[in-house]
Parts: sequence; C-alpha cells; structure tokens
Amino acid sequence: MLSELFGEFLYPTAPSGSSASGFPSEVEGEQRLARTEHFLDQYEDFKAGVRMPPRLAEQFARVRDELGDFPGRAVDTARLRAMLANPTRTSYPGVLNDCYFEPSTALCLSRRPSAEPDAAPVMNHCQPAKCPNSCVLPQHRPAIDNVISDTRKLLAIRPLTSFQKAAVHQQIEQLQHMRDQTEKTAQ
Repeated sequence: MLSELFGEFLYPTAPSGSSASGFPSEVEGEQRLARTEHFLDQYEDFKAGVRMPPRLAEQFARVRDELGDFPGRAVDTARLRAMLANPTRTSYPGVLNDCYFEPSTALCLSRRPSAEPDAAPVMNHCQPAKCPNSCVLPQHRPAIDNVISDTRKLLAIRPLTSFQKAAVHQQIEQLQHMRDQTEKTAQ
C-alpha cells in the first residue's frame, strides 16, 4: 500500500542491525584505538610507579624488560604498541576503575553458571573494591569522591533500616579504601 502511495519516494534500507556504510566497524576501530591509547598511558603510569593489578604489572614488566624501556633509553613506539596490542583487547576503561578482564578471576562472572572463554565483563555486576581485575588510578578519584558524597547524602535524606544503614556504611568504607589506593599511587 505504501509503495503505491509513495512509490519512488521510498528508499531501500538495510536490514535492522546492519549497515552498508561500515559505520559499526569504524566505531569499533575508534574504540580499539582509544583503548590502545589509554593502555599506553597506563604503561607510562606503571613506569612512573603507579600501582597496577598483579596481572597487568607482570605484563608491563615483561614488556619493559623485553624492550629495555628504562629512563634515558629511546623505545620504538610501533614495537611497544604491537607488544601491548594483545592485553589491550581485555582492557575496559571505566569511571570508578579500569578492568583488565581475566574471566577466571572476574567477580562479575560469579553469577553466571559458566563463562565462555571469550566472555566480556558484566559491568553492572562490577565490584571494583574487591575484584583482582580492577585497577583504581588517580584519574578515578573525582568519580569516587562524587559517589561517596552522594552515598552520604542518601544517609541524611532517607529513613533507612538498620540493615540498609549498615550496607550503606560498608559501601562508603569500600569506596574510601578505593580512594586511599589512588592517593598511595599518586605519590
């Protein structure tokens, strides 16, 4: 019926979820590039002494030792990018923390009966204060401060049961511990 009414004015469209323009692959490429740049920044932070989770620290130490990337020595940036390309695939920058995802140790997957080897983190189940894949850095401090402030406001404006208050206080303690980690790494 529509084609009879509008005929030449109807434009063919690609099936839902696909794009003939290649836009989704362009977005994915840009995201991959941003993750790589973020990961290179993390590597520079590691060299400057910022605390990293053990798995990431091991990876960065291996790269540093193999490249001989020590103060006063020039390093081939293309080789550095190539060496860091594989771990970049499991890097998920976040607001309160960065996740260097390893399915076998990820707490966010604990609610799933079995995680596939190519699983991705379940961000709404993230436990940044507890997960070994979590890395809290100085750039996360402002967001952590905001969450602590908002949580304290919740205690002041809302009548809560004793169990709810205990849970909120526990959350504040965990967030303060995360914030303390950022202060230690910033020194």
